[in-house]
Parts: sequence; C-alpha cells; structure tokens
Amino acid sequence: MRVAILAPVGRPTSPEERGGRRDTISLLAEELPAYGVEVSLFPAPDFRPCPESNGDGPHPGVLQWLRLGEFLEGAHAFDLIHNWAGVPPFGYAAFVKRPIVTTIHEPCSKGDLAVYRKYGKRSFYVSNCDTERLTDIHYEATVYPGIDLKTFTLGITPGDYLFVSGLASEGKGIRDAVEPALRADKKLVIEGPIESTAFLEADMQRRLRDGRIEYVENLTPDRRDMLLAGAEALLYAEVCPGEFPLIALEANALGTPVIGPGRGVLGEIVIDGVNGFLVSRIAEAGEAVKALGAISRADCRKVAEERFSGHRMALEYIKVYQGILETCQAEECRPWGYYEVLSDHPDHKVKRIVVYPGKRLSLQRHSRRFEHWTVINGSPVVTLDDDDVTLGPGESIEIPQGARHRIFNPGEELVVFVEVQTGDYFGEDDIERFEDDFGRVTKCR
Repeated sequence: MRVAILAPVGRPTSPEERGGRRDTISLLAEELPAYGVEVSLFPAPDFRPCPESNGDGPHPGVLQWLRLGEFLEGAHAFDLIHNWAGVPPFGYAAFVKRPIVTTIHEPCSKGDLAVYRKYGKRSFYVSNCDTERLTDIHYEATVYPGIDLKTFTLGITPGDYLFVSGLASEGKGIRDAVEPALRADKKLVIEGPIESTAFLEADMQRRLRDGRIEYVENLTPDRRDMLLAGAEALLYAEVCPGEFPLIALEANALGTPVIGPGRGVLGEIVIDGVNGFLVSRIAEAGEAVKALGAISRADCRKVAEERFSGHRMALEYIKVYQGILETCQAEECRPWGYYEVLSDHPDHKVKRIVVYPGKRLSLQRHSRRFEHWTVINGSPVVTLDDDDVTLGPGESIEIPQGARHRIFNPGEELVVFVEVQTGDYFGEDDIERFEDDFGRVTKCR
C-alpha cells in the first residue's frame, strides 16, 4: 500500500525542529512502514517555509500551495492520499484520481465546515475523538492520536506540586487551576505564554512572590517533561475547545495522573480513578487532588501504552485505509490504475483509462460488447488473442467481441488511452478473466 500524507504547510515535521519530539502526523509517517505501508510525507521533514516576499515575487503562501499542487500531480503513484492539512487541498480534489482520507484534527470555522460538507462525497473523514465531531459530516472512524512513547520515561516519585499548561490569560482556564491547588495546600507550576497582563494582577503577583505559584515559560521539551513527570498531577484547563489535549497523553506516559473536566474529549482519555480524575469543572478539583494517592503512576503509563501509542494509531489507520480501498476498488480505483467514465449511454460507453508503469490489466474477454482503444500517452503492449502489438500515441486497435485481450504498460510513464465500447451491455460483470496479477480470475455471468 502506498500512502501520501499531507501535513499542514509551514508546520515542522522534523524532530530536530521540534526539539526531538515528533508530532502526530510525523509519528504516523514513521510508524506505517513497519506494517508494509510506503509513505511519502508532504512537506518533507527537511522542508523549509518559503521566505517572505520582497514584493518582486509571489507571496510565500502561494509558493507553498504551488508546491502542494506539484506534489499532487504525482498522486497517481499512491493508492491513497491522507489529508491532515484541512480544507486547502480540496482545491485540487477534482484533479486527484485517488481516494482522499481527511483527518479533522483542529478547531473548525463555519467556512471550513461548509467546505467539508461540500466535499463529503469526495473525501472520507476521520475524527480524532467522538465528542468533537462536526454535525452533518459522515465519519468513517475515530482514531485517537498517538504519541512517541519511547521519548517519555515513567516517573515513580512525584514532587509536592501540581502542573498546568496553556495560554496564561484571564478567563481561559489557567486561573481556575489556582483555586484547587491552594485549597489542597499544593504549589502550582504554570507553564505557557502570557497573553494578557491582567493575568498578573496584584493577587497573582503576591502568590508568585511567596512561592505558592511558580510561572515558567519558553521551556524546552526536555525541561517541560521533567516538570510534568515530577508533578503530582496535571490540572487540565481547557483553554481552546476543539483541540485534542496531547499533553494529557504525555502526562500519563510519564506516569502523571490528569485531573480535568469530564465534558469533552478529556472524558474519552481519562478513566476516572485509574489514570486521573474527572470533575465538573477544574475549579472544583480540590477533592480530586487530595485523592491522588489512590492513583498508580504505573497504571497511568499502562493506559498511555495500551490506548495512545504510535503503533496503535498506525494499525487503526491501516484498517481505515483498507476499508476505503476495498470500497473504491469496487468502482473506478483499480490496483493497476484508474479510469473515469466520459460518456455513458444505452448504445455506447466511453472511458479514459490510466495504467501505472509496470502494471497490466487482466487477460479477459467480453461476450456482449466490442471495444476500440486509442492511445493518448505512453507505448503500451496490447495482447489480442495470440498476438502482441506495441502502440504509440495516436494509434488505435479494435477489440472484437469474444477476443481475449489485455494491455500492459512496460514503460516508466503513465499509459493513457480512451476506450469506446459498443454493444448491448456495458456492465463490469461482462468480464471473463483468464489471468490476473491481482487474484481476480472470475467468470462472467
């Protein structure tokens, strides 16, 4: 199976750029080959965003999407396109003759939702959780993100503090974490950028000075992991509804329990009393903090390993891919290439057929139709009963009713030809296969 994965343009997919940490998309691209899936990732790990234009050339965003267009010109080389880049790739959907799987993994605007609905017959959708699914969208499956577990080490002995991470600003959840920490007489370590100076009002400044609250920012991944692994618990403050809380998975991988609101996606991650506690709202988490002694840090790690590993994510996506390919291969998508119907009437049918390099159709015959083939591109070898004929662009051949025939692409470029069918029936079941490279030897009805 050959899969092209489209990551959002401009997002680093290289572990070197991410401080050694792989994001969900690059982790999936790394895990799939272990199960026999050939992967091409766009942008590639060594991709560098286009520099800002000085006014003499195209805007860098335009250049980046031109690069995506160039990449998708080769979509025929893949069995399936896995889109993580949101709505922009749908601008190319009409030209991509391969199945498209779209994972909707980020908050969605009304405009995005309109696009997803419009292309619902062109793309197969996957959600990263059940509770954040969009309305009026058909989903093939839910596949939870995975994390690179080998980059997280189980911590056994926690310190005497709680940890909270996110955008530090008034009214966005972080302040709510202060109350349960103070009630439980615990120090609170806050990590994240400050969006509003209101967050550092006089009361907060006093608590910072007396050491009951510690604020840190610009942490490296290693430093953040050390603080997270040493915390008694992660207080999850939902600062951006719709985003999947990967930090909750990372906390569990480090052995740290998670406390947060049971509504939303956290309720799909936390098993109450096993790898954390679910509360109605984070400001009411005081009792849960006091009960942390009942949580096993080894159990937290076990939940991360069983439910949120990169291996599990890859296997679940492979299952999705296989189901979609089986559906598509019943129609226009074939293991040797693909076709599109240009005209379909009671007295004739016209197809544009593309054959991949090195591939050939089955040796077959039809009992109810004649065919006329005209080559557009490439130099195929056509077998007609006992003869082999090599054709070039512009050349044609007649396929009589009842004659055994097949077409083979021996070259390195696509073979493209137009097939005109005439007769009294044009269904795909009017095929008697004698030989087939893909195990599809069948008899016509």
